[in-house]
Amino acid sequence: MNNLKLLFFSLFTLVGSLTLNSQKNLNNQPGLVLEQNSISQEQKDPLKEIEGSFQFQISKIDHKVMLYPDLASFIEFSRKEEEDVFIRIDEFVTLYIPATKKVKMFGFEHLPMFYYPTK
Repeated sequence: MNNLKLLFFSLFTLVGSLTLNSQKNLNNQPGLVLEQNSISQEQKDPLKEIEGSFQFQISKIDHKVMLYPDLASFIEFSRKEEEDVFIRIDEFVTLYIPATKKVKMFGFEHLPMFYYPTK
């Protein structure tokens, strides 16, 4: 199980690192960059289904995060029942995945997808 998790994380990290140059956007607007034609209009957006239960914590205001169709599967695969998970995506981005118990708890406030901590 841990080997599979490590393999999946390594693959995700490799794909992310190969696309770092494609994340640069000259309009200097923070947020997300959707991969063109990544989701057909007929398919449900799996990220929409888990939106609010994870967060990208970004330390550089003009840094972009590339979202992939299998990201929702990766998030749910990495989520733990009773422990929050923090996954370093690159030097500026950490993926925060709250524990399943926390997300299901009454009063859990949905998280914005992108969080830019102030310094």
